[in-house]
Amino acid sequence: GFCAREVNDEDLTAIADLCHKLKYLNIFNRTEFSEISICNVIHSCPRLQQLDFSYCEITDITIEEIAKSSLNLKYLNLKG
Repeated sequence: GFCAREVNDEDLTAIADLCHKLKYLNIFNRTEFSEISICNVIHSCPRLQQLDFSYCEITDITIEEIAKSSLNLKYLNLKG
Protein backbone atom coordinates (compact mmCIF):
# COMPACT_ATOMS: atom_id res chain seq x y z
CA GLY A 1 0.00 0.00 0.00
CA PHE A 2 0.88 3.64 -0.22
CA CYS A 3 1.45 3.92 3.54
CA ALA A 4 4.59 1.79 3.43
CA ARG A 5 6.58 4.29 1.38
CA GLU A 6 6.67 7.86 0.20
CA VAL A 7 3.95 8.74 -2.28
CA ASN A 8 5.06 10.63 -5.36
CA ASP A 9 3.40 12.46 -8.23
CA GLU A 10 3.07 9.24 -10.23
CA ASP A 11 1.25 7.58 -7.32
CA LEU A 12 -1.15 10.51 -7.05
CA THR A 13 -1.91 10.13 -10.76
CA ALA A 14 -2.60 6.41 -10.20
CA ILE A 15 -4.99 7.32 -7.38
CA ALA A 16 -6.82 9.64 -9.78
CA ASP A 17 -7.05 6.87 -12.38
CA LEU A 18 -8.02 4.00 -10.08
CA CYS A 19 -9.74 5.31 -6.96
CA HIS A 20 -12.87 7.07 -8.20
CA LYS A 21 -14.76 6.24 -4.98
CA LEU A 22 -12.13 7.93 -2.78
CA LYS A 23 -13.72 9.95 0.05
CA TYR A 24 -10.73 11.19 2.06
CA LEU A 25 -7.44 12.66 0.86
CA ASN A 26 -4.75 13.99 3.16
CA ILE A 27 -1.53 15.30 1.65
CA PHE A 28 -0.63 17.46 4.67
CA ASN A 29 2.74 19.22 4.37
CA ARG A 30 3.58 17.78 0.95
CA THR A 31 4.83 20.25 -1.64
CA GLU A 32 6.26 17.86 -4.23
CA PHE A 33 2.97 17.09 -5.98
CA SER A 34 2.26 18.92 -9.22
CA GLU A 35 -0.83 21.03 -9.62
CA ILE A 36 -1.86 18.76 -12.50
CA SER A 37 -1.81 15.57 -10.43
CA ILE A 38 -3.68 17.20 -7.53
CA CYS A 39 -6.34 18.58 -9.88
CA ASN A 40 -6.65 15.17 -11.57
CA VAL A 41 -7.44 13.52 -8.24
CA ILE A 42 -9.98 16.19 -7.36
CA HIS A 43 -11.64 15.94 -10.78
CA SER A 44 -11.56 12.12 -10.95
CA CYS A 45 -12.85 11.49 -7.42
CA PRO A 46 -16.26 13.17 -7.20
CA ARG A 47 -17.11 11.45 -3.89
CA LEU A 48 -14.39 13.29 -1.97
CA GLN A 49 -15.74 14.50 1.37
CA GLN A 50 -12.56 15.53 3.18
CA LEU A 51 -9.45 17.20 1.79
CA ASP A 52 -6.45 18.21 3.84
CA PHE A 53 -3.99 20.27 1.84
CA SER A 54 -2.59 22.12 4.86
CA TYR A 55 0.96 23.37 4.42
CA CYS A 56 0.93 22.42 0.74
CA GLU A 57 1.52 24.93 -2.02
CA ILE A 58 -2.05 24.97 -3.30
CA THR A 59 -2.78 27.40 -6.12
CA ASP A 60 -5.89 29.31 -7.13
CA ILE A 61 -6.33 26.86 -10.01
CA THR A 62 -6.50 23.96 -7.55
CA ILE A 63 -9.00 25.83 -5.37
CA GLU A 64 -11.14 26.48 -8.46
CA GLU A 65 -11.05 22.74 -9.28
CA ILE A 66 -12.12 21.92 -5.71
CA ALA A 67 -15.06 24.33 -5.99
CA LYS A 68 -16.07 22.93 -9.38
CA SER A 69 -15.60 19.20 -8.77
CA SER A 70 -15.96 18.44 -5.06
CA LEU A 71 -19.71 18.78 -4.63
CA ASN A 72 -19.78 16.33 -1.69
CA LEU A 73 -17.03 18.12 0.23
CA LYS A 74 -17.69 18.52 3.96
CA TYR A 75 -14.19 19.38 5.22
CA LEU A 76 -11.38 21.36 3.57
CA ASN A 77 -8.13 22.37 5.25
CA LEU A 78 -5.92 24.85 3.39
CA LYS A 79 -4.03 26.11 6.46
CA GLY A 80 -0.53 27.37 5.89
